[in-house]
Amino acid sequence: MDLNSSEIIAIAVTKRPWHGQTRSGYGNAIPTRFLLTLKNGRRHRVLCRIHSNIGFLYIKQKGETLGAEVPLKDAAERMGFVI
Repeated sequence: MDLNSSEIIAIAVTKRPWHGQTRSGYGNAIPTRFLLTLKNGRRHRVLCRIHSNIGFLYIKQKGETLGAEVPLKDAAERMGFVI
């Protein structure tokens, strides 16, 4: 299931957190620099599931995995960000 881009009200770009990083750079929940603020007021770190040379951006909300790559790009364009 994908996150709806209209739910994103703000995008913050932070330093990439060191926790969650693996020595190899691969893994199921690698934190990214992006924090999304949703309409419900909660902030969610965008995570990346990366194996080989393919990554999947997502957030966790109420135990559910929501795809975030397309919504992140759409919301960023709407807000004037270049990703």
